[in-house]
Amino acid sequence: MHPTILNYSTVNIVAPRGYEIGKIYAYHDDLESFPRLVCHRLIKIQGGLYYFKGDNRNKVDVPIKKDFILGEVKL
Repeated sequence: MHPTILNYSTVNIVAPRGYEIGKIYAYHDDLESFPRLVCHRLIKIQGGLYYFKGDNRNKVDVPIKKDFILGEVKL
């Protein structure tokens, strides 16, 4: 999420009051061999799936279900 969130930064994760395009959320990425916590920006909600993208990435993340979202990131 560079330049918005620098590597090794501390962020606060709060319960969301809904989901808003453009806000940053933390979610579990269980699609890889080593699950990780991801903080990326929400870019689209469609068909019950949530689409995220890092600010410094060209590619959209694999869509996830809402159950994987931990909360909204507060800087």
